[in-house]
Amino acid sequence: MNRGEKNENSQIREEKRALYSSIINIPLSNYPEDFISVFDEVLESPYISDELKDYFEKKCINKEQWTKAFMKKSFCCGTCTSSRIESKYNILKKYLNTSKRLTELFQTFKELEKQEINRFKDEISKLSINENQMIDKYDLIKILKKKYSGYCLRIVKENVLISMNYKIRKVKENLW
Repeated sequence: MNRGEKNENSQIREEKRALYSSIINIPLSNYPEDFISVFDEVLESPYISDELKDYFEKKCINKEQWTKAFMKKSFCCGTCTSSRIESKYNILKKYLNTSKRLTELFQTFKELEKQEINRFKDEISKLSINENQMIDKYDLIKILKKKYSGYCLRIVKENVLISMNYKIRKVKENLW
């Protein structure tokens, strides 16, 4: 291998590392324009297979649910916390590093997604059937079902239950 080939391989390696870093940090995009530029960069990359590009495009359909730039503009039922995101990044750091291939990155994302979906299904199933049937008749829940995930609906339903159990009582005027 001559010096020119080594420099070319080194440059390709650096491009792949930069792409990897962009993909890892895309959920932290503060502005939609930043997200879109990284999204386009990933789709135009010659280092990612068509299958992985399709997966990435499908994930980006629901970007309002996992990207900071879009989440901060919409109502997220109390699920927009940094602790969930931080725990995801700890897992990603544990399993991934710059020596991993991009296919391994996407495989890890798929696996984490499966784990999270199963966790959400377990949490949702804990809500009793009677409570679900009672709350499902409310117009608010019917509207939210069309837009938000089951996890978000569970949180809203819990808050509706709590609000229905409030007791109204007169407060003394001079409490302080």
